[in-house]
Amino acid sequence: MRGVLLKARESGVTLIEIIIVVALMAGIMIYALPNINTSTRDYITKINLFTSSLKNAFDTAVLTGKPHRLVIDFTNGEYWLETTHYKDFKVSPGEGGLDLSSEQLKSKREEDESDFEEYEELAGQTTTDPESGDEIRPESPLLKAKNTLLGPSWFQVDSVDWEKKNIGIDLKFTTIQAEHHEDRIVVEELAEGSVGHIYIFPNGYLEKAYVVISPVDSDGQIMEGEEPFTIETFPYEGIAKVEDGLKEFVFESEEN
Repeated sequence: MRGVLLKARESGVTLIEIIIVVALMAGIMIYALPNINTSTRDYITKINLFTSSLKNAFDTAVLTGKPHRLVIDFTNGEYWLETTHYKDFKVSPGEGGLDLSSEQLKSKREEDESDFEEYEELAGQTTTDPESGDEIRPESPLLKAKNTLLGPSWFQVDSVDWEKKNIGIDLKFTTIQAEHHEDRIVVEELAEGSVGHIYIFPNGYLEKAYVVISPVDSDGQIMEGEEPFTIETFPYEGIAKVEDGLKEFVFESEEN
């Protein structure tokens, strides 16, 4: 019996030995893990909120059957969701390949509306059908295409879930390029109040886009030595993924 107990003790492991091994393994793991400080965790939280917003926008567009667009205000770091009742429109930037802000878009639309008043006068007056009493508007291809030519009216989505969000004072949108942009947009080169758009369509398509977000100091200057984050959208999946560093922007037209 004594021999059996002795053999068990020789081949077994004591509780103290197990505790020591676990403690050593925990120490090694802590030493091996990257030093993720509080600010880095905060960056990740805010960036994940932005990518989640893109996914939510995709789902919203599909469920409502309406086109949407995510608007990014480069000056204050805010972003929000807008929608329109128009389904047939051309997506294009304004002059210089830049997206138009709400104020610029409103001003442009007022000018275009004024032009169409002249076209309506040239097309002639509305007449009345003597038999039915219905109004007969002058036939004009230009007037028929009015809504298409003027473009859609956009308005912010009225929902608690879609109140304006902010990327934070320690992060900044620094670069963006979406499919409808003529070229990459560098925020530092833009005037105050400039915006960027990422369009989402109800047929299940999130516009291909790359967005670069960089850590900044208390003065809003990009921090040297801090890697930026590149966000890439995946159109038919309706998601956005984040990678550390500046990722190469590759669009389908460039690949072919």
